Amino acid sequence: MSTHRWIIAVTGFAACATPAAPPKGPEVAVVLAPFRPDDVDSDELFRFEPGHDIETFDAIQTRVHFTRTGPDAVRPADTDADGVPDAVQLVATTYDEVLTFFEGLGFRAPLSDEGDPQGDGGDARLDVYLVDFDGAADGAWVRDRCDNKGKCHGYVAQENDFVGYGYPSYRVATRILASHELFHAVQAAY
Repeated sequence: MSTHRWIIAVTGFAACATPAAPPKGPEVAVVLAPFRPDDVDSDELFRFEPGHDIETFDAIQTRVHFTRTGPDAVRPADTDADGVPDAVQLVATTYDEVLTFFEGLGFRAPLSDEGDPQGDGGDARLDVYLVDFDGAADGAWVRDRCDNKGKCHGYVAQENDFVGYGYPSYRVATRILASHELFHAVQAAY
């Protein structure tokens, strides 16, 4: 995809739910999101329904968290019969492509959450949670924790299936969400 199209995708869509900048001060860290969408104790607005099995799929820089059951279920098609839904693979590769693109432009990579005591999604990869937003939004960059200089790490929550949304395809929706939400992650690294 050309540079021009990525920039349009990044700047042209601003309908996400990103919290205000963290407070600055002498604190070592500010915890902004004590739970992730797959935490059983979570009362976050966008989270997996309790009792559903959550799976992960790893790309090079991205880990996708998803379920095959309930309202948060991803599209089940698996055309290559490898056991991983095509939608999950598309999300993982698209987020990796966008991260590589931003790094190629000279932007900082999103900060790692590895070892965060609140949870790190399992490793240092950027976490993307596919959950049902039920038309309320289509994605969000959520800051987990910030240092005293305002640099933050976090995760992305993305609509699981885009049913009822106005996107022409799942691929287009994912490309737009990935470029937009990951730019918030890049901004948080500064």
